Amino acid sequence: MSTGTVAPFQPNQPTLTVSATSSSIASGFTATDAIMVTNGGTATAFGAIGPSVAATTATTSTGFPILSGTTVLIGTGSSTSAFAAICAGSGTATVYVTPGTGTQH
Repeated sequence: MSTGTVAPFQPNQPTLTVSATSSSIASGFTATDAIMVTNGGTATAFGAIGPSVAATTATTSTGFPILSGTTVLIGTGSSTSAFAAICAGSGTATVYVTPGTGTQH
């Protein structure tokens, strides 16, 4: 993906479903340019990306917030192949992660 290029997001792998609770849970995908992350739950989830499921942990203090009912597009790069999510306290959220390419949704 070139700097400054605007391209619509195109999924290139199946969507992953991550059930976020008070414990970090990770799911893996084949490395790609971007992931579209949607929080289908009622609680704010916190996400993290990393090189593998074993090496990726989300925390509420360092993870990026994914507000309830929102979708974010995150550029990942060739070394990212995992996503993790967590919720604060007793909150839960179903987070959908779709790997693909593109710079806008």
